Amino acid sequence: MAIVIGFYGALSGLFTPHHYYDVNSRDGNCTSPDMTFYINKRENYLTYFNYPGGEPSVKHQKIDESDDFINWGHGNNEIVGVINLSKIDNIFTGSINGETVFSVQTCSITKQFLQRN
Repeated sequence: MAIVIGFYGALSGLFTPHHYYDVNSRDGNCTSPDMTFYINKRENYLTYFNYPGGEPSVKHQKIDESDDFINWGHGNNEIVGVINLSKIDNIFTGSINGETVFSVQTCSITKQFLQRN
């Protein structure tokens, strides 16, 4: 019954997914994740924060999505920073003005379905 309710809620828009991707940006192993990417699918944005107690980054609005990748960008009149998520291997890659500044592997994913206001 819960599966049917969840499926109906997701399709009808009553529940919207929020995904948390824990990563380790220092050495790539997953023994102590130090950063989280947060994706809000209802409002189509991504933000990230560092541990412990780091402030969230600016919101990156979704600019493109394919079967393999999702891209978010930020900037005023032109896109300056881009974050790319590979759906195949869950790797986040960030670039500024086209130059790669980080690439991190996801350690764990938490999906929450929050009721729409």
